Amino acid sequence: MSEGSSKASSPSNTESPTNSDDILQSHVDIHLPNANQWRDADTSQVNSAPKMVVPFLLPGGRRLVKELHINYNMREVLELLAEDLHCEPDQLEIYEGTEPVPDSLVLAGLDLEQEGFALSVLERLVRRRPSSSDRPGSGASEPRLPDTLTVHTGSGASRRTVTVSLERCTGRKPFLGGYRDKRNGQEYLNASAQTYTRPYRSYSHERRERDAQTAWGLQVAVQTCKDTCTQMPKPGVWNDHAGERVVTYSGAYQTAEQLMQLRNEKAVVLQKCWRRWLCRRRVQRMRVERDVVMQWLVDDAERRRLARLKRRHGLVERKMDPKTKNDFDVLFSALEAWRKKAIAYCYSTKSGGELKAALCQLLEQEAEMLKAIHGHQNRAATDGQAKRINRLLKEMQAPHRWVGKDGRVMEVDNNMSLWARQLRDIHTAMTLPDLTCSERADILSTLVTLIGGLPFSAENHELRDLCKREIDLLSRGVAPRHLAGLRQRALQLFWRLLRDVNFNPASVKHQKVPLDPESIRGDVNTCMSCHRCLPRDQFQVNAGDVTLRRCRLCDQLENWALRRLDNNVLGLMLAELRRDEQHRSPETAAACLIQDSDFRHLVLSLWGGQSCLSADPDLYELVLCRWDVAQPWTPWNCVLLTRDEAEAHYKLARPLERYGPEQCQRVHLRHVAAGRYFCHLPAMMARMEAEMSARNAKEAHSQVDSCRGPAEAPRPGAAAAPV
Repeated sequence: MSEGSSKASSPSNTESPTNSDDILQSHVDIHLPNANQWRDADTSQVNSAPKMVVPFLLPGGRRLVKELHINYNMREVLELLAEDLHCEPDQLEIYEGTEPVPDSLVLAGLDLEQEGFALSVLERLVRRRPSSSDRPGSGASEPRLPDTLTVHTGSGASRRTVTVSLERCTGRKPFLGGYRDKRNGQEYLNASAQTYTRPYRSYSHERRERDAQTAWGLQVAVQTCKDTCTQMPKPGVWNDHAGERVVTYSGAYQTAEQLMQLRNEKAVVLQKCWRRWLCRRRVQRMRVERDVVMQWLVDDAERRRLARLKRRHGLVERKMDPKTKNDFDVLFSALEAWRKKAIAYCYSTKSGGELKAALCQLLEQEAEMLKAIHGHQNRAATDGQAKRINRLLKEMQAPHRWVGKDGRVMEVDNNMSLWARQLRDIHTAMTLPDLTCSERADILSTLVTLIGGLPFSAENHELRDLCKREIDLLSRGVAPRHLAGLRQRALQLFWRLLRDVNFNPASVKHQKVPLDPESIRGDVNTCMSCHRCLPRDQFQVNAGDVTLRRCRLCDQLENWALRRLDNNVLGLMLAELRRDEQHRSPETAAACLIQDSDFRHLVLSLWGGQSCLSADPDLYELVLCRWDVAQPWTPWNCVLLTRDEAEAHYKLARPLERYGPEQCQRVHLRHVAAGRYFCHLPAMMARMEAEMSARNAKEAHSQVDSCRGPAEAPRPGAAAAPV
């Protein structure tokens, strides 16, 4: 509630209570006797009355407990409470429940021992007539009301207690007059209301009717905020003219043309100010856009710098510790770059015999580097073989899994998976380096027992002899470091035994050569370089090839020996292109048929290895996206752009109309060259799409059958696999 927000009359220097109807309709009795009528306490006498602990509930929810004599009346209790609360006793009032306690009642007359007994102390507002000391600047302290007021209305059984919240008024209140009670001289002032004016109702159409031209009003007498009058000078009356000023007429007459000219001049001034404000706002907006672009350029340059630094560290680590074929591609590419740079330096600085000597020395250095690279290849091959063996053993011992009708994954172990798990544990134990002689002998004895039940073969007999020989040498105290070759040979023979279908039936799914020759008929080709019979997926088919020539391994060896090209960046671009096309149109087949060599020719030869728009040569930032967004990707429907340019290119509705005719002509010429180079690709795409459709139909049919569970699910309690 705001101070003085009610339209009802309220006493002077006080605020009106809440807007409750009961409070406005009833008289509020909050007058207290004068403080001079208090009874002075005699401190010289000693009070021998017993003391009791009296709890008080203060305003704001606080609680106060005091130990008082039981012969104190309520006026003395109020005086003690006023000292603790730093206020006047007339400002407090004591209640027992909802009824006020008379001042003459002593504490002995109350039921102090009742459980939960407490006296409520409330604040009450004392109203008095204003005096001259209440004016601002008089030196007297301004009266300050609390945040809440407690008002009691009615009498008897209809008496109510209402808590009123006050809202402080920050401005000066207007004087609206009031009236005085002739019976007791009490003054009441009219309070100002903080209500909002009635909003003006606007119409969407112009009203030309009688009701719109007639204004209905009421004559209401309103008293002004300040009384004014006019006093003419006369004898005996003195007027103060200190705040007055004399307004004189200049005497210049202004015609209608001059007034119109003045209005035009002022309108021009207003237009200047308005246009200047518009220009400032536009310049500010352009400045913000420029700052955003400049900050983006700085962030993009920093991102590229960090990316180059990260790639450089990654290349250094891959060169120091190569593990994969891509790492060795990077290593051979760096070696070829160093060799070409060294040869160019020798030809530019030396001649004759010095040139031949320098080239011989360069050849020796290259041989040493190739020898070091070959050592890294042997180590990586050993580590890779161990990882492949562990992966195959893990797949062999895996249980059968399928998805049930309720969506849960079902797992079942059969005799083959349990037997493969036991063999995997033996193989893992044989590869452990930190085993004692007794533990190693127990593992070898277990292996000899398993081999003893197998049919006779040269490999089984050799493996059994190697295990017995190692057990005999361990019993004689031979150091384990002298048995490294023996252990390696035994481990290799045991791995061959694990891949035997008769010994380990779970390896039938992981055979390189299927047991049924008819299943691979028509899918095997002979490499013209190494003369090995390999599946078709081991051959790389280029765009200009008619027959399958060399396998992937022979192409890799030729690259390391002669060309020494690094296709890692182009491989990443090709993988990103395939992912993007798979997301946009899963039925496209052109991106899947493009090989690394064809993609290299497409990016570096046809497009020059740089962006078609900005000529950016950074291959890590380039992507080969669609030229016509509505059509699937093909070598004759692509364009080489940066990532940001490709993102903006895909947002264009009709990109062919956005670019200039010169740019479209350059792109069209590259598309024609790509169509000539990849002339066999359309037929391959049609065949691949037909094969993919047949394969998808077959997989869908197999998934329906797999939901029914395995055809012959083994029983968990079946006997062990025969050895």
